[in-house]
Amino acid sequence: MGSLMEPYIQEILQGKRCPYCHCGTELVAGDVIYPARAADYPRPYYLDKKFYICKMDRNHYVGTYADNVKSFGRLADTELRELKRQGHHIYDLTIGYGKLIRTQNIQGKLHQNCMCFFKQWFSIGFRHID
Repeated sequence: MGSLMEPYIQEILQGKRCPYCHCGTELVAGDVIYPARAADYPRPYYLDKKFYICKMDRNHYVGTYADNVKSFGRLADTELRELKRQGHHIYDLTIGYGKLIRTQNIQGKLHQNCMCFFKQWFSIGFRHID
């Protein structure tokens, strides 16, 4: 059973399958995700980025790296995107930029504690995978 689920999970983690609807996704430009921003001047950079979007529910999407092909991870709904935004904000304030902590020893311990927290925090996103 585990080996049958692996390709399915890989598709979810690569943004090629929606974990909520279990359907496929398509690669679209940012102005599909943010249509209200299409007329902004100067043009926001994220409108030229690509996103994987669920074919059934356009609220489920994920961005891509600079290559505009590899997804940042799995698709997320509004709730999960907000939780991830909050988690990244906390990480950036405590560790991400490394400006608040100077000694390597303290930084290592804090990093270890925070990574444990973030693993629990971001695992919330897998609650919809059966």
